Amino acid sequence: MIAPRLTTVARTALVQHQRRGFYSVTPGLPQVRVSFGEKVCHGIAIFCGLLAYPTWVVTHMREYRQGAK
Repeated sequence: MIAPRLTTVARTALVQHQRRGFYSVTPGLPQVRVSFGEKVCHGIAIFCGLLAYPTWVVTHMREYRQGAK
C-alpha cells in the first residue's frame, strides 16, 4: 500500500527537479549593464584585497626576522 504511493511521490519529485532550470546564467550579453564607475570601484577593491597580505608581510619583515632568532 505504501510502496506505490512512495514511488509516485518519488517520481513526481524527480520530474520536478529535472524541470528546474537556472535561467539567470545564460550565455550572451549581460541583461543589466554595470557602470564604468562601479567597475573601477570593484577593480580597486580586488586589487587592494590581493595586495593586502603581501604588503603586510613586507612591512612586518623586521618582526619576522627578529622572532626567528
